[in-house]
Amino acid sequence: MSSATQALDMASGVIRAFCGWAIQKTTETVVLDSAGGDVLALPTLHLTALAAVVVDDGATDPATLVLDDDVAWSAAGYIYRRRTWPYRPRSVTVTMTHGYDPVPAEIVAVCLAIAGRAYVVEPGRTSIQVGARSESFRESADGFVPAAHESWILDRYRLPPRS
Repeated sequence: MSSATQALDMASGVIRAFCGWAIQKTTETVVLDSAGGDVLALPTLHLTALAAVVVDDGATDPATLVLDDDVAWSAAGYIYRRRTWPYRPRSVTVTMTHGYDPVPAEIVAVCLAIAGRAYVVEPGRTSIQVGARSESFRESADGFVPAAHESWILDRYRLPPRS
């Protein structure tokens, strides 16, 4: 890897891909599929603010819902509607702020460990040894993947399968 910045960017991307969401605080707009019902899961495990929810039921113009009157939300990343969500793909658009500020120290440590390996290891190697210490690791087509002990840490921040 040519620079420490590139190694850190790669490691951050590996963590985002593994966990399924940006753990660092961010504001973004997401378009969601809805399978009906009154609960919709957002792609986050730490929702801090909900700015807007727009529903396109296919029958009328998209409607902006009123927060607290039409929609409530939980910090765990679920939004609840008094009526049912439409049964349609790409029917709900949500603008939200989510993630951690600061990023939890254990996530930073995993990021630095992955970046460190990427920075010092040539592509294609599966282990390194320095003195009596050796470390084995896996590499994917996209770059390094978390080691087993790192995956155990990241699993606490990984989005579960949501329907």
